[in-house]
Amino acid sequence: MTTRHVRRWARARVRRQLAGGLAWRRWLRQRVWVARVRLQARASGADLDIGVADTAVVGPHVQVRCRPGTSNRVTIGEGARVDDDVLLQLDGGTVEIGPEAHLRRGVVLNVAGRLELHHRNILSWGTTVHCAERVVLEAMASASEYVTVTDSRHFHTAPDAFFYHHTESDPVRVGRNTWLASKSTVLMGSDIGDCSVLGAHSVFQGSAPDDSLLVGTPARRVRAAARDAASEVVAR
Repeated sequence: MTTRHVRRWARARVRRQLAGGLAWRRWLRQRVWVARVRLQARASGADLDIGVADTAVVGPHVQVRCRPGTSNRVTIGEGARVDDDVLLQLDGGTVEIGPEAHLRRGVVLNVAGRLELHHRNILSWGTTVHCAERVVLEAMASASEYVTVTDSRHFHTAPDAFFYHHTESDPVRVGRNTWLASKSTVLMGSDIGDCSVLGAHSVFQGSAPDDSLLVGTPARRVRAAARDAASEVVAR
């Protein structure tokens, strides 16, 4: 073996050792994070069942807050990434963050029902999801910055009755590979088909078929969500 081969072998071995050390430290940090959020939930009088895949990456400053007296469940799948400053606010809810999903800084998940991110979903900076009953994002369905998805609403009854204490809900589904552009809103009862686009600042409620470009307030289907058509109307 030549000197060059020896050097290559040595460098490769060092890289493997460094990679193994980083992976071990990441695994340890995540175990510490899981133990901490479990203890915080128990201290607040709540129950939290949490599972994090070994290949997931969870920032040490991700917050999980549980309402006292509730039972909650969180799973974070293989290769998923949850950045620092993400908040999971749980009120007896279930959150399933699927494989290779990515929650960026400032994301808020307010969950009393069941929230499902199936696979490779991106929730970008400042996105908020309110889930009182059920919200499903199919594989690759993703949200740009400051998007709101909600399956519930408050409503008025008597003039002196605080509207905040009156709610109703209806599940939401966002189809496979659908894009919710910046500052758009999806309201309760919505079902958006696969490979669709909801335009920036648009507000949608209702059902839309696959391959829909939805724009406006309220949003309406204006054409198929073909790449050339979408680029004319939707700004990220």
